[in-house]
Amino acid sequence: NKDLEHKEFRSTGRYVLNSGVNRDTSGRIVLWKLSLNLIKQYKIILGVGPQGDRQIFDFHKQKSKLIIKIIQWSTNVSNGYIYSYLSAGILGLSIALIVTMILVKEVYIAVFTNKIFTKNSDLNYLSIFCVIFLCFRSLFENGIFYFSIDFIFILISYLNLYKFNNDLKNNITK
Repeated sequence: NKDLEHKEFRSTGRYVLNSGVNRDTSGRIVLWKLSLNLIKQYKIILGVGPQGDRQIFDFHKQKSKLIIKIIQWSTNVSNGYIYSYLSAGILGLSIALIVTMILVKEVYIAVFTNKIFTKNSDLNYLSIFCVIFLCFRSLFENGIFYFSIDFIFILISYLNLYKFNNDLKNNITK
């Protein structure tokens, strides 16, 4: 793909097309396009295992004579959904999407059905913020789909929201 081959990482930390147009994505869009092209090229359906993004980039570097500049310095796809697909294939992506839907559903119920913002609980507010922020962040980082501090925060936040919603459902509010 010529679009991928002509980008260069400059000392400014930005990608610049030959035309001189700045791209302030820190290379993420290029990584996403490359990953999707590699999925098609190598017909990846079941994933390649743990840290699939690193594996596929390393494999591509060894197999390809043309080394795309972006994977010379980056081995992380920077997208939780693509990472899930590369690691565990269609099943991994399906689970990632289902987890995201469960998280969004819990936030929706807490905010719109149970009116969480009228209950004056800082922990609940923090939980809402964490779930929304970390779900959104997974579009730009591996985030909650990689066992990290993000995963721990989203799990604690989800459990707090689940308890809040369940307590109201069962009329056990304080």
